[in-house]
Amino acid sequence: ILKHQAEQKGHKELQKKMRRKTITAVTFLAEALVDHLIVRVAQASMNQRKLDHESLQVQAAQSAKQTGQWIRMEENCKGRKWGIWRTGLRA
Repeated sequence: ILKHQAEQKGHKELQKKMRRKTITAVTFLAEALVDHLIVRVAQASMNQRKLDHESLQVQAAQSAKQTGQWIRMEENCKGRKWGIWRTGLRA
């Protein structure tokens, strides 16, 4: 009986050691995974900011181009009205 109890005690001690090692390993792995995830999320966030910045630049350029077109069209209309008005005065 004493031999059996000693074997059980040794087995329990071994299980405790294995459990502690497993917990340590799992904790280390979980921390490594979280760190990796944080890095990937930061990279994705930085990439998204770059894309947003590029998109805003394209939109600003398109808006400037369209504004220029509207200004030229308005100037052309003014010029035509002025020409029509001057022609009307001559008649």
